[in-house]
Amino acid sequence: MVASCYKQVPVEGKSVLTIIGSGDQILNAYFFGARAVTGFDINTRSPLFVRLKIAAIEHLSYEEFVVFFGSAHGNGTFDRSLYEKVKKFLDRETAEFFDKVYTESEGNPLKSSYFRERSMLGASAASMNAYLENEAAYSRMREMLKTVSPEYILGAIDETVERLPQESYDVVNMSNVLNYYVGSDKTRVGKMLDLLRVLARSVRRGGILFFYSYSPTIYDNSIFHDTVPPASSTETKEKLKELGIFEVSEASFVGTNGKESDTITLLTKI
Repeated sequence: MVASCYKQVPVEGKSVLTIIGSGDQILNAYFFGARAVTGFDINTRSPLFVRLKIAAIEHLSYEEFVVFFGSAHGNGTFDRSLYEKVKKFLDRETAEFFDKVYTESEGNPLKSSYFRERSMLGASAASMNAYLENEAAYSRMREMLKTVSPEYILGAIDETVERLPQESYDVVNMSNVLNYYVGSDKTRVGKMLDLLRVLARSVRRGGILFFYSYSPTIYDNSIFHDTVPPASSTETKEKLKELGIFEVSEASFVGTNGKESDTITLLTKI
């Protein structure tokens, strides 16, 4: 629920560092007024998808965008004729990649191995993304994209935090990176704390770093066995406080199934 996160963490006029993912973390940050956004990801193809999505916003109508990417999980089309409308505005690397995807998937890219299916997502695209709430919001996003352009940092998270400039970001969106980083192995919490010590150097005083604490839609019946992941446990939160770097708090909002709450941990740099 990307938009819900940014409603809890004001980004207007701020410099934001965020996971890239499908690009919606970046787009929603801009929509809520971030003045600069840097995306990071271990997936070297992530920027290609962001460029496709940005070009689509710039050159497709709201209705065409929704048909292309979908209004909810599983109903996107990646319609070839709509792609051709966007393709002429893509850089060469991005166009060549998606041309290849269309060829390899015999015209059905969303069923290819390049895309991750998330069957647990019950929320609509509009409820997850503020820029898709309605046509007016979409038009506003289009106007914003005329004056902004994200930067990208690619690589493993350990390497990435070492490369970041110091005291450069007001908001850092870690999404569920830390839960992946620790996994179900509680012994890796120490490594996570070390990672955050390094990352804190790049956050301005009073800046906020946040990450997913818990989502029943994602974590129930997973490797975490119906419990909060170790990276987000009460014990880990106490260790975060003991670092003496952050004030630690939580925020919750309606989750992707529209019922139970998702929770994020907020770390405010002291």
